[in-house]
This record gives sequence, structure tokens and C-alpha cells, in this order.
Amino acid sequence: MKKFVLAAAIASTLFLAGCSDKVDESTITNVVQTSQYEQPNLGITAKTTPFEVKNLKITKVLLDTKTDYKAEVSYDLVANKSLDEFKSSMKALAAKP
Repeated sequence: MKKFVLAAAIASTLFLAGCSDKVDESTITNVVQTSQYEQPNLGITAKTTPFEVKNLKITKVLLDTKTDYKAEVSYDLVANKSLDEFKSSMKALAAKP
């Protein structure tokens, strides 16, 4: 299980998405998954990433204002494909023009 403190990524995501002031575990899951395990500039997207965030829990809210949200979270990082499968998918992606 991993633990992270997230602040700026969540605040910017909420600001850009125009979400309500309420932050929940699904919002944080999306931020963690996107910011940590998807790298579009490298071709690693939701379809090609070998990892998935599961069982995310907000363990402690550190800051919750109108513009900022900071929390300690824990989650399981689950491999959804083997490294060989990931390598193959990245080679296929690199071979595309």
C-alpha cells in the first residue's frame, strides 16, 4: 500500500474541471491515476498504463479551503498487465507513425 500527500494536483484539477467544493475519493483516485501512472507525453495513457489505483482511502484531511485541498491518502497499486505485455504495447505504440 502506498501513502501520498496530494495538494496542487487536486486543487488545479478541481479548478479546471469546475467541480463543486466537495472532494471525494473518486476525485482523488482520478488525480492519482492520471498524475502518477499515466504519462501521455510518453504514450502511457489509461489504455496502456500497466497500473491501476484501487482501494483509495482518505486517511487524513490536512487542509480544506475554497481554493486548496490537501489530504493524506492510502491506496493499492495493482498491476493490470505483466511487464512483458506493457513492453509489447509500448513497442507497438512506438512503431506507429
